[in-house]
Amino acid sequence: MALLLIQGLLPLATVWLTKVLVDSLVAAVEAGGGWEIVRTPLLLAVAMAVLFLVGHVLRAVTRWLRTAQGELVQDHIAGLIQERAVAADLVLYDSPD
Repeated sequence: MALLLIQGLLPLATVWLTKVLVDSLVAAVEAGGGWEIVRTPLLLAVAMAVLFLVGHVLRAVTRWLRTAQGELVQDHIAGLIQERAVAADLVLYDSPD
């Protein structure tokens, strides 16, 4: 649930960070572009790259967890079927009817 919640908030963070990055780029261009002015857009660009990387990692982890949970359910059901087969009376299998 936490992974899904975080993945749901990532697009919102991306949109907000894009707005802030564009605003800071516009301000840097208007100010003339010294190091102090360009540093903020660069840090925001790095933050956006980290955000995209986190999104990809979270999707991979979510995919892995879904696969693992599916295998656990499959193993549990196979175990239940095995228990029922062992508990069944063998006369049912030997009867010609």
